[in-house]
Amino acid sequence: MITDNRLIESCKRELPDGDVIIVKDVFLRGQEYKRLSEMIEMSKEMLKGMIELVPDEDIETIYNVIIKFIPEDTPLPDEIVAIERANRSIAENGTIPHNAINWD
Repeated sequence: MITDNRLIESCKRELPDGDVIIVKDVFLRGQEYKRLSEMIEMSKEMLKGMIELVPDEDIETIYNVIIKFIPEDTPLPDEIVAIERANRSIAENGTIPHNAINWD
């Protein structure tokens, strides 16, 4: 049974008829949750609360799913030029090992 009040509060939803449900009450019942899910507006707060229910051994799987929805940054034109210039310099001149640099 979930006793963390923050989690319970983040899972509370008011239905159109004014009733309040706590999603954790129906989440574990599967089919009932699916039926009621059309009346519940999913939110980031609700997802945060649901993550608390995920077993530790499944966290990496959840991470791999969520990371696919985070947009990648598109490099700006001047960044692309700088990357191309750096790649040409490395191809022509190579690199210097870190320990070959006198840092003093």
